[in-house]
Amino acid sequence: MALVKPKRATSTRRKSADEATVESDLRSADAATRREAIRSAIDTGAGKGLLAEALTQETSSANLDLIFSEALRLETADTLGLLTPYLANHDAVLRNKATECLQAVGAPAVEALRGALTDPDVDVRIQAMSVVPRLGAEAALPLLSEVLAQESEENVIACAVEALVELDDPRALSELEALQDRPGLPPSLAFAVGFAMDRLADDARR
Repeated sequence: MALVKPKRATSTRRKSADEATVESDLRSADAATRREAIRSAIDTGAGKGLLAEALTQETSSANLDLIFSEALRLETADTLGLLTPYLANHDAVLRNKATECLQAVGAPAVEALRGALTDPDVDVRIQAMSVVPRLGAEAALPLLSEVLAQESEENVIACAVEALVELDDPRALSELEALQDRPGLPPSLAFAVGFAMDRLADDARR
């Protein structure tokens, strides 16, 4: 089931959570103790820092899931600050969990993704691209237009084309037409663009 960023609400959890105690418990050898510390981190007022530390050292898959879930309880800016760097993480599990969370954040993630979409690492750009369609057409189309205007890596462009199709918005056709007219477009991309345009045109006729 897709993650959804919860609305901020008064926590029913332990209110007297002490930062030093939580920080110590996050390093416990006992996974259950660490899990309770993760749940208490935000109540200390230092949630972003504590969750960031937990992400660097947690080994339990269940606890990692909880950390990412708790990250969505932070203020949106803190959620983005904590998770966007993980799009570039060497660990595919962490990259994918961060991607799911950013998809849950939605449109507010635009600026964070804009930076990731210009990252020197092609894999980071591709990972960020997977989030873009989840932002909705109004936020995603300008980002995709920027990518297509400046991107030279064929795999990233192909991901942008697929993202345009996923948006299922008639305005995406103009972006694809402009790409189709680009001089020197590789044959594989030209085929992908033509196929994408046909799909959008078919959807528009339904």
